[in-house]
Amino acid sequence: MKKKISFFKIFIYLLAIGVFSWYEYNLYKKYSQEEKIREELVAKKTVEIENSFLIRKKGFYSDREYIKKFEDIKQQEKEEEDSLNGGESIIEQTAGI
Repeated sequence: MKKKISFFKIFIYLLAIGVFSWYEYNLYKKYSQEEKIREELVAKKTVEIENSFLIRKKGFYSDREYIKKFEDIKQQEKEEEDSLNGGESIIEQTAGI
């Protein structure tokens, strides 16, 4: 009788270990498939980002209209700064009178 009970215990333990290992194996397969998909998406997005920067850099700063607009914006900012500074100095001069 004891042999039957010990055999039954061992059988249950082996069955539990088998079910657990089967479940873990299926989880691993699912994880590896999802990991492969994630790696492909990351690689695809990386290539897209690299290409977008390369396309923008290629000839971007040699564009004459861009340079002209950039100089106009610089000049406009300088004029605004000068007008603000000039206005403050006038206010300071009139406050002292």
